[in-house]
Amino acid sequence: MADAVVSPLLKVLSNRLDSLAEALGYDVIFKKMRDALGSLGALASQVEEQPLGNNQSIHLWLMELKEVAYNADDLVDDWELLAMKKATTTTKVANCFSLMSDVYRYRIKHRMKDLQARFDEILKGGTALHLLATVSQTTEKIPGLNVNVQTSSYISEISAVYGRDVDKEKIQDMLLWDGDHEHQQQQVRVIALVGMGGIGKTALAQVMYNEERVQMSFDLRIWVTVGEDFDLMRIAEAILYVSTHSSQKFSNMDALETAVTMELRGKRFLCVLDDVWCENLHEWEILRRWFSAGNSGSAVMLTTRNARVANFMTDGAGLYYLRALPDTDCWDFFKSLAFGSVDKNVELEKIGMEIVRKCGGLPLAVKTLGSLLSYKKQVHEWLSILDNDARDSLEHCVLPVLKLSYDHLPAHLKQCFAYCSVFPKDYAINKEKLIRLWIAEGFVESSTIRKELEDVADDFFVELLQRFFFQDTMIDENGNIVECRMHNLVHDLALHVAGIECSILEDENSLHISEHIRRISLVHELGISPKMIHVAKKLRSLFSFSGKFKILPIAFLNFRRLRVLNLSARGIHELPVTIGTLKHLRYLDLSHTYIRSIPESIANLKNLQTLELSECYNLLELPKAIRELTNLRHLVIRSCSLTHMPSGIGKLRFLQNVSAFILGKKADCAELTELGGLNLRGRLDIKNLENVSNLAQVQEAKLFQKLRLRSLGLSWGRNAHLVDAELSAEVLERLMPSPVLEVLDLSGYNGSIFPTWMESCPLINLVKVSLINCSCLQLPPLGLLPLLRDLFIKGMPAVHIIGYEFYGNANTNDVAFPALTQLELYDMPNLLEWKGFEIAGKPVSFPCLDTLTVKGCNKLTGLPSIPHLKNLALWQSNELLLDSLVHLMSLSTLAINEMPQLKSFPRDLENLNRITQLTMYDCDNLESLFEGMGGFTSLEHLSILYCKKLESLPMELRYLASLKKFDIVGCEKLAYIPDIMQHLCLLEELVIERCPALHSLPYIPVSLKKLVIRRCPQLEKRLEKEKGDDWDNIKHVPYVEIESGEFIAEEDIF
Repeated sequence: MADAVVSPLLKVLSNRLDSLAEALGYDVIFKKMRDALGSLGALASQVEEQPLGNNQSIHLWLMELKEVAYNADDLVDDWELLAMKKATTTTKVANCFSLMSDVYRYRIKHRMKDLQARFDEILKGGTALHLLATVSQTTEKIPGLNVNVQTSSYISEISAVYGRDVDKEKIQDMLLWDGDHEHQQQQVRVIALVGMGGIGKTALAQVMYNEERVQMSFDLRIWVTVGEDFDLMRIAEAILYVSTHSSQKFSNMDALETAVTMELRGKRFLCVLDDVWCENLHEWEILRRWFSAGNSGSAVMLTTRNARVANFMTDGAGLYYLRALPDTDCWDFFKSLAFGSVDKNVELEKIGMEIVRKCGGLPLAVKTLGSLLSYKKQVHEWLSILDNDARDSLEHCVLPVLKLSYDHLPAHLKQCFAYCSVFPKDYAINKEKLIRLWIAEGFVESSTIRKELEDVADDFFVELLQRFFFQDTMIDENGNIVECRMHNLVHDLALHVAGIECSILEDENSLHISEHIRRISLVHELGISPKMIHVAKKLRSLFSFSGKFKILPIAFLNFRRLRVLNLSARGIHELPVTIGTLKHLRYLDLSHTYIRSIPESIANLKNLQTLELSECYNLLELPKAIRELTNLRHLVIRSCSLTHMPSGIGKLRFLQNVSAFILGKKADCAELTELGGLNLRGRLDIKNLENVSNLAQVQEAKLFQKLRLRSLGLSWGRNAHLVDAELSAEVLERLMPSPVLEVLDLSGYNGSIFPTWMESCPLINLVKVSLINCSCLQLPPLGLLPLLRDLFIKGMPAVHIIGYEFYGNANTNDVAFPALTQLELYDMPNLLEWKGFEIAGKPVSFPCLDTLTVKGCNKLTGLPSIPHLKNLALWQSNELLLDSLVHLMSLSTLAINEMPQLKSFPRDLENLNRITQLTMYDCDNLESLFEGMGGFTSLEHLSILYCKKLESLPMELRYLASLKKFDIVGCEKLAYIPDIMQHLCLLEELVIERCPALHSLPYIPVSLKKLVIRRCPQLEKRLEKEKGDDWDNIKHVPYVEIESGEFIAEEDIF
């Protein structure tokens, strides 16, 4: 039965009703309405807190109450809109408007009277149902959880394999079978993990996928979450993405099949198909044909809860049924969650054992209840869960367990969770968008002026995440959650509790629309005609995840109660003027569409809070009427082609997120002063700063007062060079951000010096800085920034020396760049010297620097001492720069790329005995290599790529005793490899590509497991299976790939 949660709506409605007080003169109707809402809210809150089971009467009572509350909410909206229009009315029409408002006020009073009568009837109906008595007789409510403890994924934090040791061994044996064994006829084996939902199939598959032996046994590992939609195109694209590290799109299945089979051919791969439902044998046969291109020993492992699917996909030979866990293992798992490190309570342990027995051996049930009880310490709380009647059989175990967690949510979280039913299964939910959707639907209230709605909603999200209603979170580089997903079973629960209020229309069978529906998602693969949902007159949220509409369907405009309209990526080219009729709209998503303009009628959307326009590349300007959207909170215009911002943006006093602020030249463009009154948060990009003409207004932007801004971009456009450098310097000087800023990006600045606020380094919270195409003569003193982790510098031709000023105050004993882990220097063609920072002859800088990239600095001849540097990449650099590497004793990876002057590898580098990976790429004039290699004792991976003049390899390579992988690619003149490989006793993989002059291989060691030869015509003949002169030299290698094909020189391609 659907769960009717109404108390949060009544609370919000009661607070909003105050806006009608003046209009109604605090008369009898108003007072009765307030009294009724108070009584109903209290009663509904008590009813909702109880697990009322299948009490149909109470359920219908709540639904009726919610229906009337929605109507009252619309009424309040209507009055507030009238009040906003009155506030902005000009004097000329004031009298006329006054007459209209008097009429409208009368209508509102009449509607209010009707609603008040309905509320009275409902209150009497609740009394007649003896709701208060019912509530008092129910089991004592377990208080809502107050979760403050961070949690992580099922596998990373909690061993997902309690009691699965035997299963792991058996599945590992099935995966690592010897494909060359004489009694094995299959080239690619298919294994199916079969079991009921929540049994732990996916978790065990993930553990096996990441098992060390499994990783080492396969050349390629691919994980595809299939879900209910067995989409061959999506599966193929996932395989190609993992194999090629790039996204590819194909117009037809033939081309797709060719690409997949080419990538899998000859490779020993493992492909996991997780959560398979499809019973279409034809599609599986197509997939099996693709997989047959793989080398012997390849494996496909799928998880499914349908034994029939598993049977025909494995031909009955690779079935593995995952059984329920024994109670002892479940108890160990449960204890780790419910008790943690806290001392055990004997009485709670007894109850806990009974609870575990009710879980029926399902890890998901154990996980859910154990996590829930980790916040409960009272015996009566545990008894309440033990006595719950919902989990009455194994067949229906998981959903009741999840429903139990839902029952213990406070009402405001229940409606937030139920709202998530609008998303399709396996959908990646953007956290920021979800928060804004909750606010748009009126689910979020702030109890304090200092706490914004977004902060309250973020707390809601975290609490739901900590209770495992969300999973698979994606984290950005700063540790913030960007996206999450819902487990399919949890999504089923959301649909269950949402009931008739929400519907996902995904096929013809789901097109029965109730007139009471409030939220619809269109996900039908062929699209759904908007006319099919016309009956949903009370719709509040409409999501279109399918279909293409060049013009917004008129039918959508008939849903006059809409709060949310999501049309992202639906191909819309034009937004009609009638969009302004959706007066209740709070959230409008037009991102990834082709719209060129937004009609001025958008001014009528006075309630609009979020306008999403990201990646609307054809959108050149915003409507002037945007200044009328007085409730706008989020204006998202990333990757648009806007030339300016319209004036009046500063009037939007609730605006807290505007992803870009573009300055224009025209008189009606917004100026920086408009930012002054906005309390912005998150990221702000101020663009086209060359258009600033009034310095006085720059200071009025008041960036230093914006304590909620965490990321700031300041950029000058293509015409920045036409602006006086001193003017640019003054502008930047006056744009000092607040000290809480974490990310600063500066681009196109043509001043000769950086501002004083960068020199004095007051921005102590900066963690990432980028300086791009700046004309300054020296770098700013960033060395004393205590938290700076990532520094990117590109295109600064005026800098000749990186001197002591870069490190900060040279007279201090503080370590410079104490937290920096990554530094990139690009395109600094006149950089001659990079001085180190030392005290008493010892380096006191870069203690944490792990990765350094230097590219396009071809006059730089030396690097400073960086004691703990592990990864170094040199591109388009001076060959003398290599001589300074002798001091970098901690290097583990070194890449030398595009250095045409380099003729030989320096002998002095042989002391770099910690290097495990060395790459030489596109060094056209390299003629000799490694004349002294005795020191490279740790080298495991050597790549020599596109060194066109290299004719032979030196005998010194025999000293690379730790070498495991050796790549030689694009060395067109390489004709000889000396007999060195017999000394490379650990070599496992040898790849030789595009070396047409190479006519033979030396002795191949017995350790080699993989040999790849591509486009080496002379070698191909000598290594032909059973026939080639050198076949005996390689026949012992388990994996051999020889790809024939005519060699085409790079210069001939063009």
